[in-house]
Parts: sequence; structure tokens; C-alpha cells
Amino acid sequence: MINNPRKGIVPRGIILEAIDDYGNPTVGTSTSISNAALGVIVVGLNPGESGTKERYHYRHYFKHHGRNYQSVTNWHKKSINTYKYHSRLRKLIQQLNRTNILWTEIAKCENRNKKNNPCVETLHFCSGIYLKNEIDGLLSLSNHNNKWLILGIGRDAWKALAFLYPREAVIGIPHPTGSWGYYSKLFSHNGQLLRKHFNSITAAITTKHAIWLE
Repeated sequence: MINNPRKGIVPRGIILEAIDDYGNPTVGTSTSISNAALGVIVVGLNPGESGTKERYHYRHYFKHHGRNYQSVTNWHKKSINTYKYHSRLRKLIQQLNRTNILWTEIAKCENRNKKNNPCVETLHFCSGIYLKNEIDGLLSLSNHNNKWLILGIGRDAWKALAFLYPREAVIGIPHPTGSWGYYSKLFSHNGQLLRKHFNSITAAITTKHAIWLE
């Protein structure tokens, strides 16, 4: 794993896109989440390799404002409609009639060698120190009107989440940009989530079990 703020390579994750009590979209962690809203916790294995523009953003922000979490949320606001990872997953989330999204990762740092996944020790440490607190905090808000669905992106992330949360609905899906087209097969030719997958998700939410969509 790599964390090098001088080069603009920093941990990323824990981005909350939420609709507040007044119906306004916000990005960050201090927003007031509407009690009537439904949410999705989107969990990847770890961030992909940061690009040149993203690294420049962090270097520039740190230079003028210091190192803080606001730099991450500001970049997310800039890139919110440009990354295929986010836009393709939103297509699924919107069809589930969900308005709040927590974008996060099991491990927050990108790989030093992009060909390798994070080691088990790293995933174990990061999920226990960071991820579990994030998810537990949102699940504690749940009532009969507000249920947070856990979405595992890729098989490794899904398996880890299924073990961490055996009493919650954990939906696993192929990675939207790195699964050789398997993600697109979840949808019809007109972009609608296939009915069988929608029904599977609904059943998993009702019975609170883990499923993998394919």
C-alpha cells in the first residue's frame, strides 16, 4: 500500500452523498440524513490508482489549506460525474430507489503495485479500525423507514462483508469497470436492472442474507 501526501497520494474513502431533511443533496459526513431516506453503503476493496489531476488536487490543497479530510470531499465534488465507477453504480442505486450513498473501501489506501490486491493483514486491520465503525454508525440509524443496504463491489469485498455482517443484507456485484463486462450483464439493453436481480435484492433485504448477482 502507498500513502505519500507529498506526491498527492492519500487514503480515500468515507464519502457520504446524502439528502438532508430539506431535500438538498450534500457531500461530506456532517449532513443531517433524512429519516425518510433509504441508503446504500458501497464498499470496494480499496481505491484504484489515483490519476494525475487527482494527485495535483491534493498537493495543491495541502499546500494552501493543510492536510485535512475536506480535501477528499472537495475532490469528490469535482469528480462526482466523471468517474465511471461512480456513475455506473449510481445507475443501479437509483433503480433501487435509494437516495443516500456512503462510498467507502475496506482499505483506504491504493496499491503500491496495482497488479496486487491488499494483503489479508491490511484488510483485517483497516476493516476493524475504520470500516466497521462507519457501517455500524449508519446501521444504528435504521428503523422501519430507514434501511441501509450493504453493497460489496467485487467478490473479495463481498465475501469480507458477508463474514463481517451475517445478519444484514449484503449484495455482491461485479466491479463496474473491471469485471470484463459482467456488470453490464446485470441490465437489459435499455439499461434497466433485470427483474430477476431486482427480486433477488428485495428478497435478500427481507430475509437479511448475502447474495451475489451474476
